[in-house]
Amino acid sequence: MNKLHTIMAAAMTAIGAMAAAAPASLPHATPASQGIDPKAIITLVDSLQTLPATEIHHLMIVRNGHIVAEGHTAPFERTDKHTLFSCSKTMTALAVGIAIGENRLRLTDRVASFFPDELPDTIGDGLASLTVRHLLTMDAGAHTPADLPLRADNWTRAFLANPKLGTDHRFRYDSFCTYMLSAIVQRVTGQTVLNYLRPRLLQPLGITEADWEQSPDGVCVGGWGMRLTVESMAKVGQMMLDGGKWNGRQIVPAQWVAEMQKTQIEWHPGNEPSDLNQGYGYQMWRCLEPGVARADGAYGQFIIIDPKRQLVVAMNGISLDRGPYAELRCVWRQLMPGVNDAPLPANAKQQWAMEQKLAAMALPTLPGKASAKQLAAHTTLRLEHNELAISGISLAMKGKGLMAMTIVMDDGTTDTIPLRHGSWARHTSSMAPPFFNGAYSLPRTSIKGLNPPYSTAGCYAANADGSVTARVVYTDWISSRTFTFNGLGSTSPSVTITDNFAPGKPITLHCRN
Repeated sequence: MNKLHTIMAAAMTAIGAMAAAAPASLPHATPASQGIDPKAIITLVDSLQTLPATEIHHLMIVRNGHIVAEGHTAPFERTDKHTLFSCSKTMTALAVGIAIGENRLRLTDRVASFFPDELPDTIGDGLASLTVRHLLTMDAGAHTPADLPLRADNWTRAFLANPKLGTDHRFRYDSFCTYMLSAIVQRVTGQTVLNYLRPRLLQPLGITEADWEQSPDGVCVGGWGMRLTVESMAKVGQMMLDGGKWNGRQIVPAQWVAEMQKTQIEWHPGNEPSDLNQGYGYQMWRCLEPGVARADGAYGQFIIIDPKRQLVVAMNGISLDRGPYAELRCVWRQLMPGVNDAPLPANAKQQWAMEQKLAAMALPTLPGKASAKQLAAHTTLRLEHNELAISGISLAMKGKGLMAMTIVMDDGTTDTIPLRHGSWARHTSSMAPPFFNGAYSLPRTSIKGLNPPYSTAGCYAANADGSVTARVVYTDWISSRTFTFNGLGSTSPSVTITDNFAPGKPITLHCRN
């Protein structure tokens, strides 16, 4: 590893201080011109859309550095950023590699050496020997409880206090290993990982929308919480496919990019080959498809990098059927057979069919009528105290097929969300979306590091049983929330609220007397 460090440091020294390059978008081309059969893309979209308990929000396919297909499922739009979950880990690892190349840290540096003010009173041999590389390969010797954010204001101190750190070096997937990498980068650079990456990686790639959730003490959480558009995800994948270069310029040391995608530690869950047991690199996974690596985030966030085919696939969404990695199987089985070494003859009919398929990607709106007798011109529900911290909800008809839903929180903040019947009404909201990080959910009016406004889209319908249903999709997150209003016009109305990441746990809120 010392040789690796020397090579990378020399490369970064040769590059010198980096100025921001002019923003650049990936060029577009037809799939046939880049050797991909449009029928394979149509089949891929069909397969993804029929997966159970799955929504695909954005899909982008890049071949030979050209965008050959992209789809954005309505109400999601091309410019919406999307939470990455653990794809954020790959971004943190890129920051670590740049910092190593700048001689700011080494793989062999001891983790404890960066945090003399956060160490426990007794430092065991395991913690004393724990290195940066152990964090990168998820073999820190202990697994941090997922609810740590609920229990600790200082996550670094809580992590370092675990007496099992360094006691063995088996693979244990732990987002707080990545948090510690983020904290280390911040210690050695004086900047958050996000601010450190801006001039070195994000600006050269023309990425301007990025934000990143922070811990209570202002550290980017590292292992999750970053938001990017799908094109920015694809740009990162293309930069890595090109060995750390962008527009011919070395952005990340080539050796580091290669090491990130190699197997650095083995993990073999299950008896059959799968996309979980092909090996883990530096905050990236090896894939069942030979030669392919990926950034991988919970609930369906992927940057797939295939050097042999010169192919990048970026997609995001929410899938509650996570076990078999069905989205990856669709890519391997439906897309890969349609990728050819040479350009294909142009076929206008197939190209048109593919474009129509991608343009038609949409979440279904709610069935039911635009109006009914239970929909008064204005209805207000003042709610009993509840775990969602919602004190009241008002519904107001604003015209044919258009309704406004106003939500009032316990702290007095309000948001009026437009709802449309039969289509989606877009809206920018100052109110944070239902928060979910894979381990816990909390009602929040803000999320540190993520700045409003947030994007929403809403629809509604009046139902035959007298209820009214509204659905709000948070289009820069994974969350959607369904409100079902029962008993409107009666003496005891109520609203049942269901979040898409917890469909089996509806919460019914009753009105105050």
